[in-house]
Amino acid sequence: MATYIAYKKNVQNSVDFEVQKQAEDLDYIDKIDDPYDLYSDDVKQEIIENPTKEQIQEAMKPIKQNHFANFKKGLLSYSSFYRIGAYIFLVIGFFYLNNNKLLDVIPYLLGFLIVPIGSLLSKRD
Repeated sequence: MATYIAYKKNVQNSVDFEVQKQAEDLDYIDKIDDPYDLYSDDVKQEIIENPTKEQIQEAMKPIKQNHFANFKKGLLSYSSFYRIGAYIFLVIGFFYLNNNKLLDVIPYLLGFLIVPIGSLLSKRD
């Protein structure tokens, strides 16, 4: 539940940001017709035969910057109060079970490993 709430807030913040950004744009119909700006006169796509290493690195810069932005957004959702609280609750639960001699590690690990082992055994090509 904590992951769901954190992810929902992250998506809601992204949607709110996009709505605000679209409200600032003046040409709504153009954005609807061409959301990725593929038919704009400003965008020129070049097909390069046998690109050099520098050209590949230059083309990858926006992707790497976008990767960092996605990592930053994910980090914010991972460090949300709900998820940290859930992990604290999990650790306290393990300590409680261990102190009261109710924690058996072998059955816990077997129960945890049912899904990975089952997916390995039922591998479909």
